Amino acid sequence: MADCVDILRKGVAQGMSDDEITTLLEKVKKTRRKLAQSNRRVDDMEAALVQEVAKQGERDTLEALYRKRALALQATKRARAVDYVLSNFQGQEYEGLSSLLVGSNLARDGTRFSIDAQTTSLTGYYVGGLLSDLEALDGAHLALFKKGSMDEPVARALFSLDNPDAPRFEGPDQAMEIAQVIRKWQEKARSDQNRAGAWIHALPGYIVRQSHDPSKLRRAGFEKWRDAIKPLLDMEKTADGAWDNGESPDDFLHEVYKNLVSGVRPHERPVSLLRTSTVGSTAARVSQERVLHFKDGAAWFRYNKEFGRGSLREALLDGLQKAASTTALMRVLGPSPQANFDAVYDAILQHLHERGDIDGMERFKKAKRPLTNQLKEVDGTLNLDGSLHLATVGRVVRALQSMGKLGGMVISSVTDTPTFASEFAWQGKGFFLPMLRGMQLMVKGRGTREQKRILSSLGVFSETMSGDLIARFSGEELPGRMTRLQNLFFKASGQAFWTDSYRKAAGLMMSHDLALEKDLAWDALSKERRRVLAMYGIDGERWDIIRSGETRAADGRDYLTPDVLDDVPPDVLAAYLMHKGLEPTEGRIADLRFELQSQLRTYFHDRIDFAVLQPDAKTRSITRQGTSSGTIPGELLRFVMQFKSFPVAMLQKVWGRELGGRGATSAWKGFFNQNGELANLARLFLMQTLFGYIAMTAKELLKGRNPREIDSLEMAYKTFLAAALQGGGLGIFGDFMFGEANRAGGGLVATLAGPTLGTIDEIHDIWVRVRDGDSLGQGALRTIMGLVPGNNLWWFRWAFDWMVGYQLFEMINPGYYRRMKRRVERENNQTFWMRPWGVAG
Repeated sequence: MADCVDILRKGVAQGMSDDEITTLLEKVKKTRRKLAQSNRRVDDMEAALVQEVAKQGERDTLEALYRKRALALQATKRARAVDYVLSNFQGQEYEGLSSLLVGSNLARDGTRFSIDAQTTSLTGYYVGGLLSDLEALDGAHLALFKKGSMDEPVARALFSLDNPDAPRFEGPDQAMEIAQVIRKWQEKARSDQNRAGAWIHALPGYIVRQSHDPSKLRRAGFEKWRDAIKPLLDMEKTADGAWDNGESPDDFLHEVYKNLVSGVRPHERPVSLLRTSTVGSTAARVSQERVLHFKDGAAWFRYNKEFGRGSLREALLDGLQKAASTTALMRVLGPSPQANFDAVYDAILQHLHERGDIDGMERFKKAKRPLTNQLKEVDGTLNLDGSLHLATVGRVVRALQSMGKLGGMVISSVTDTPTFASEFAWQGKGFFLPMLRGMQLMVKGRGTREQKRILSSLGVFSETMSGDLIARFSGEELPGRMTRLQNLFFKASGQAFWTDSYRKAAGLMMSHDLALEKDLAWDALSKERRRVLAMYGIDGERWDIIRSGETRAADGRDYLTPDVLDDVPPDVLAAYLMHKGLEPTEGRIADLRFELQSQLRTYFHDRIDFAVLQPDAKTRSITRQGTSSGTIPGELLRFVMQFKSFPVAMLQKVWGRELGGRGATSAWKGFFNQNGELANLARLFLMQTLFGYIAMTAKELLKGRNPREIDSLEMAYKTFLAAALQGGGLGIFGDFMFGEANRAGGGLVATLAGPTLGTIDEIHDIWVRVRDGDSLGQGALRTIMGLVPGNNLWWFRWAFDWMVGYQLFEMINPGYYRRMKRRVERENNQTFWMRPWGVAG
């Protein structure tokens, strides 16, 4: 063995350690066995062996280099994180570390350039770019991709791309064109992960991230699954010869099956050198080689259709989102984020100890749990501990509740308008003009093709299929069919159009505003503009680089987008690096360009999520409290907090921005600051109340009621309070105090305990009535109707109630409509403008 080591060190293994060369020898033996089984001639076999050994030696040498790079990145990211927190957050170390994970509203350098913000902006960039490129081909390509009607030929085309062992693709030209666009964005995501610290090979025959539906596997059983997958696999590549050492293929597949039904992904494994290192756990996890290799694209398609979780589209989007999350994690915390987080926390605690800050140490120790909860939200470990089956059931139940309760949300969403305007006011652009401009752009819909290209470069794309709309109300992954059903529901309700249109308006307005300021030096920008850009790490020098690029034009307007960095000459970036004392290597120039684009893209995407309010990882860390899905505490908390993420986000993001984002050292101190915090908050509250009244009145008109007559001080007070609650200005308690339902469509129990527990309470009441022989009454009918997904779509419910619903209530409880009219007139001082069909009034 020692002689072999010496020989290899002089050849392909120069610079490798003895352990690394020993690993190489084991791979050589395995390669020889495979070649021997192929029945090649001796001369051909030896030539092939030499070629394979040379390739493996070069690959292992690269692995060793990437392992050293991972160590360097780990140390660099740790040092930067500690320095950032201690330099910018003395006395508020918890806030500093939290800002790295989920962002902070405090107006300080880099406080919004968090892991969470970078993840969402990268996801939008990948998905938006993919959809925009497909749409640019022609309308048919995007439609085919969304419908999934061409998944099989697209899978075959993907398998054939850059795969010398694949037969020539024979199929529709559209399938190959779609596959080429998909591969472009897969390669972009792979490159970004590698730049951040991973080492992911371009794998011949790669299609998309494999998906396995544990419930389908469990129903089929191992034997049926094994018999179905075995003919589809390339057994020579699968598991890289795992059964050469006595393990049979069936034993191996049985182990794979057991792990798949439990939610583990054993069909991927780390490359050897990264696996043996304690550094680079995340880099190793994504730097993996697939173990289950399908024969071709058609085989993958057959398996995915029978045992996968969804269509090719859903598997692709899931893979791009995972890539974005991994890249963002490694960019902030290095190749092993969990280890670096612990190291950064300990280093800060040690610094507080050395400083003698005993109170600070105690505060920081108490912050460990919420910080850990935030890390779980951004690294995905929150969903690894519980039962996958229980988690899926919980998500489906909550999805059904959403479709049974949110059909009228588009009417309540008119209160998004003052929230939208308040974001632009905070950026120094005024309140009423941006509000009018936003409403103007909103009514024009989702924009022209040119505008969509601009939006895709910002990381924004107005398509419900990207998941943004569902995340706004649930923040949970769902099975493929349920995701499609929810998308259809939100489109039917009008909420998809509303949200997409307002996000489009926010993106275009922000991009155009920056283009108008492109010729201004840093000091000439408004203090609000400098403040918000600095929160994403953009200072005067970086602004000069950004504005040196060319703007983009669409519909007669100029827009400044992250793509402007593509036009910046390398010597401009090199000069910046030299000014910072760094050698301007090609790699550093590429990294700087990528970082500048990420900062600008994150600025756009994150601020849009404030303008059109979107719960973020910090919101979820508050509502989930670090509990895992699929566990009893985790599922109970998710049921209780359903529909509460939006109001929590209002308090945490919008109110937090108004109080802490204008220079105050904390949100609490913003109440006493003199930078206009209270005045702007009061304006936001009053405008939300006004638009809450508009939403409330629209709902009343749909119910056939005239607006409330305000003819007394008491009625004015009640109406004002109801409008404030409807507008979101007074938190999570909907207008159940003054009406029939909260903003999401539930009563007091549903508001406090969550809609699912509220429904269980109602069903229990029905059961008790049946058991005791009592009349079920209209309450039972209302509960049953509320269990039907889509029953409360505002246009359907309006027609149903006036044509059928009131008649049913009258049949169950004669005189119901007349008594309800008198009650409404007495309590709300309202009359009715419309009488239900066939009901005496």
